[in-house]
Amino acid sequence: MPEPVLGILTLYLNDAKQLEERSIYRRMIIEGKKIGLDVFVFTRSL
Repeated sequence: MPEPVLGILTLYLNDAKQLEERSIYRRMIIEGKKIGLDVFVFTRSL
């Protein structure tokens, strides 16, 4: 059976075009993996 997938769409980037709340997303990915989710974070294309 395939792993469930969770995609997190983020809209906020800083002036350097990096995720503003990177540590929070990292924690969400770690916790998701613990319960068997394949978690990824993405932004909209400009």
